[in-house]
Amino acid sequence: VVNVLANSSLEPWLRPAVSEFNATEEETGGGKRAFAQLSIAESGQAVVDLPAAEDEITLWIPEGNVWVDILADEGIDAFQNDCQSIAESPLVIGRWRPVAESLGWPGLPLGWLDIGSLAADPSAWAYYSGGEYGDRLRLSHAHPGLSGAGTNTLLAIVQSAQSQTAAVTPEDVGEPIVQASVGAFESAVSSFNTDTESLGKTMIERGPGYLGAGVMYESSVVQHGDGELVAIYPLEGTFLATHPACINEAAGQESQEAAALFRDFLLGETGQSLALQNGLRPVNDAVAIGSPLDEAHGVDPTQPEVIFDPPGVNTIYAVQELWQSARKPVNIVMLLDTSGSMRGGKIESMQEAAEQFVQQMGDEDKITLVEFYTDVDVLVDHASVGSDRELAIETIRNLQPG
Repeated sequence: VVNVLANSSLEPWLRPAVSEFNATEEETGGGKRAFAQLSIAESGQAVVDLPAAEDEITLWIPEGNVWVDILADEGIDAFQNDCQSIAESPLVIGRWRPVAESLGWPGLPLGWLDIGSLAADPSAWAYYSGGEYGDRLRLSHAHPGLSGAGTNTLLAIVQSAQSQTAAVTPEDVGEPIVQASVGAFESAVSSFNTDTESLGKTMIERGPGYLGAGVMYESSVVQHGDGELVAIYPLEGTFLATHPACINEAAGQESQEAAALFRDFLLGETGQSLALQNGLRPVNDAVAIGSPLDEAHGVDPTQPEVIFDPPGVNTIYAVQELWQSARKPVNIVMLLDTSGSMRGGKIESMQEAAEQFVQQMGDEDKITLVEFYTDVDVLVDHASVGSDRELAIETIRNLQPG
């Protein structure tokens, strides 16, 4: 069994690819059939989860090699030495086609900093949008603490503010102009998604009145845009997800062999053609780029002209820290089940997760704690986390099933 853990932007490709691979009944040298199973986690979330599941995952496919380095920095280096890119997709700004055209697309290049400027100036937004898409530009991007796409969104703004394509440093992230640029961009963010796949789906489901733009992978524009969304390739440059498939060297030899068989299938013409059908750029030259990577689906395979160098581990940490200070405060209502069915390990697991969540909230955030069983009780009502964090945590710890 090959347990595969992959980034969600690959799911539309990998679900059918797993089925096709399993139907081939490939065998290892020892005569055992290789059978792939897929689970999904964003790169940042995988770094958190893998220490407890290292023995279970045979093949990990994050968005880029830096996440493998971050996991190694956390003490697990078994995925570092046998990685191979299986598909590519640039990070783009997904916009509604009429709005993009009103801003000069496709003839006029647009950039990350242009989006920040429009977000900061409602009058400019009203002028270019014609007043048809809300009173201000509303943005969404993936959560930088969970998703590589979310982290790279902020890093792209840092790169643009520094006017450089070489990888920025933690010192660059601390520059005042960088912090101002990130703050301007984040001022327009109305929601954070767990991943770019759910962001693309949500934009199409809820329409232009919900979001004016969303930062996502090109593959998500193809998958969910239906021609209504177009991909803006920022003029300053952008990041390219290379999706390295990394074999766990701590797994048994036969499991590693089976993982290599699955990876070879993904890199073969059948697997790469399936990747293309799902909006990803093949890395096998035998599969030429064509539909649906075309103008009809809102993308341009000749773009981006500029690709930023991949970041280092410490830069990822620095930009995530910057985001905590730049993001808007949040107002969380947490509903906690204390019914009798929660007795034993269930309530303990819930308490542990809730406490960890509160520990990670910002000082400016607000929290309300509500327990429900036969009745509903408000335990903490709209408290400031900065002054009442310990109160909230103590309240969670004292919960009893009833």
